[in-house]
Formats: sequence, structure tokens, C-alpha cells
Amino acid sequence: MRIFGVIVLLALAAVPARAEDWTWERFVEEAERGNPGLAAARASVDRAEAAARGSYGAFLPQITGSTDYSRSGGDGRSGGSFGNDGVDSGGGEDGGRDFGSSSRESYSFRLNAQQPLFTGFRLEGEVGRSRAELDEALAALEAAGAQATFDLAGAFAELVFAQSQVDLAKEILERRNANVRLIELRYEAGREHKGSYLRIAAAARQAAFDLARAERAVTVAQRQIARVLGREEAATLRAAGGFPAAKPERPADFRALAERVPASLQALAQVRAASAATTVAASTFYPTLEAVGSLARRDSSFPPTDDSWSAGLSLSFPLFTGGRDWFGVRGAEAEERRAKSNAAGVEEQAALDLERTFVAYQDASEAVEVQAQFLDAASTRAEIARAQYTNGLLKFEDWDLIENDLIQARTSILQSRRDAALAKARWDFSRGAVEVQ
Repeated sequence: MRIFGVIVLLALAAVPARAEDWTWERFVEEAERGNPGLAAARASVDRAEAAARGSYGAFLPQITGSTDYSRSGGDGRSGGSFGNDGVDSGGGEDGGRDFGSSSRESYSFRLNAQQPLFTGFRLEGEVGRSRAELDEALAALEAAGAQATFDLAGAFAELVFAQSQVDLAKEILERRNANVRLIELRYEAGREHKGSYLRIAAAARQAAFDLARAERAVTVAQRQIARVLGREEAATLRAAGGFPAAKPERPADFRALAERVPASLQALAQVRAASAATTVAASTFYPTLEAVGSLARRDSSFPPTDDSWSAGLSLSFPLFTGGRDWFGVRGAEAEERRAKSNAAGVEEQAALDLERTFVAYQDASEAVEVQAQFLDAASTRAEIARAQYTNGLLKFEDWDLIENDLIQARTSILQSRRDAALAKARWDFSRGAVEVQ
């Protein structure tokens, strides 16, 4: 009985998990939690935010404490007196020589404080640079969200397409098998030749192959969307619903949109960071002024009791650094010019990408309408042709051509809907649309 129970448990474990339909909204929620790219971008924002907040600490007093203990000593030597003849006048085996030692202990506590008063705008530049780096990280997070949305939308469209292909392939196989039975009866009755029967049988075999290929494509599409979600389990993922049916509306201004895409925001943040770096580099030409102070307690015994303090101002001015600071400023200014030129190029490219992807979206959307008309015409022709062929009013070759045209039209409309969904995903990605963040 126990063995039987183990066998049942093993059999249940071997049964694959049942697939469940996921809506687009559920896929989005899962991607928000598990997408690896989003997780990395969020960590970068956390790091940049910590650095930005930490940069303000340089304006506050810097206080350090220290404690010291030391012991020092030395060897002393004393001896007897020597006569003129060089003979020791003292007694004893060692000639009257005594060796002694002395040591000194020291304990101290100390607090040192420094308050920057003027640093040649170096601290302001460092804060500005850290803030710009935070803005860049936030723009990178938006870019990661747009990328995750694009990847998810593409994977969702491919999964819907693969699932629809399976359903279509089953319908086509059923229709092909019905055609085989029809031609087989006509062949046995002597009303159709063997070549027609062999061709229709080959078409049915092709339909069976297309079904198997479509089922394998579902597995690949499930793995693709699982990667976007950051999941290992993929076999249970099924997409509920169909392709998005929204039609594109022409935006007001591609250039205005280009200014707000994540790539442009990142480039502008890099310009601000480069400008702040120039400020930091130029600060070396200014004097620095800071207030310094200390409190100390020192003694030869523990705890120390002798107090001391000091306070003052420290002013330093660079006189000659071998040209290092001058070249540093020149390099920072060159980097700032590069960042500005790069930002202009990024914005121009973004505007071009927006227009290109929008036109492609328009084309793909209109192509669906065209293919829908072809499908309507092919369906009507196939219905008429089947009746004509059954009544002997149409040759096999013409009927077979019309049948193939119907199947091709049904396949084309499915592909065009998939292509329109992918075109919409590319358009949303180019304008930085974010659903997963």
C-alpha cells in the first residue's frame, strides 16, 4: 500500500503544471517585481541618491577623535671612580658599576574639528555633479522601464501570435482533412485523378506539420516572456486576450516629444554633470579657507586630566602645480563641450526615431485593415468555390488555388496583427512610454 502511494505521488509530480491565462495587466505586475533590468536600474538610483545626499555632508563640520598611549624609557649606567693608574678603586666583582633604567608613560584624548568656509566652489560643484548623476540614474530607470515595457509587449505579442497560430493550424488541419475525404470519395468514384488526391493529402500533411511547429513556437514564446518577467517557470504562462486594437494618432510635435525621451534626459543630465566637473576642476585656482579647532587631554597617568585647546583659521593658496590644474580645467571644459554636442545629437536622433517608428506604426495599422478585406474576399470566394466544385462546375486546380488563397489570407491577417502590435511596441519605446517601472 505504501509503495502504491509513492507511485501515485511520483505520477502526480510528473504531470506538467496546468497553464493559466494571464492578462496584460498581470504580466505588467509580474514584470514590475521580477524584471532583472528594472532591478538593476533601481539599485543604480539608490546608489546615486545615497551619493547625492552624502555630498551635502562636506558642508558640515568634520569631527574626528583619537586616543593615544605611549611608553618611553632609556638605560642609565653609573660606576666607581678610577685612579690615575687606571685601576678601579671600587670594590666588588663588577668593579662597582650599577645599571639602571627609567620609563615614562603618556595618555591622551583628542578631538579635532574642521569647518570649510570657502573651497573655491569645489563643494558646490561636487553637489551639482552628484545631483546630475542622480538625474541621470532616474532617466536610466525610465529607460529601463521603457525597455522592459517594450520587451514585455513584444513577448506578449509573440505569445498571442503563437497561441493564435495553434488555433488557426487546428482549424486548417480540420479543413484539410475534410478536403482529403472529399477528394478521396471523388477519386474512388472516378471523378478525380490520383494526382489531385496526392496533392490534397500532401496539403493535409503540411497542415499537421504547421500545427506541430506552432505548438513548438508557443514553448519558445513562453520562455521569451518568462525571461522578461525574471521567472524560471515558463510552461504555465498563457496570454489572455488578443492584440491591441488602438490606432495611431499623429502627435503634435516629434521634436517636443524627443526632448522628453529617456535618452535625451540622460544626455542633458550628463551635460550638467560635466558642467559641475568643470566647476570642481576650476576650484583649484582659488584659495581655500577653513576653521580648525581641537580639544585635548593629556597626562602621565590614566585617566588624563591636563586639558588643552586650540582654534584658528587655515588659509591656503596654490602657487604652482606644474600646470596640472590648468590642464585639468582644459580637459573638463572639453568634456563639457563633448557632452553638449552629444546631447544635441541624441535629441536629433530621438526625433528621427520617433517619426520613423510612428510611420511604421501607421503602415502596420493600415495593413491590418487591408488584410481584413482580403480575408473577407477570400472567405466568400472559398464558400462559393466549394459549392461549385462539389457540383462539378469548377476544376480541382481552380478550387485548390482558392482554398490555398483562403488559408494564406487567414495566416496573413494573423501576421499583420502581430506586426501591428510589435510596431506599436516600438513606437511606445521610442517615445519612452513606461508601464513597467
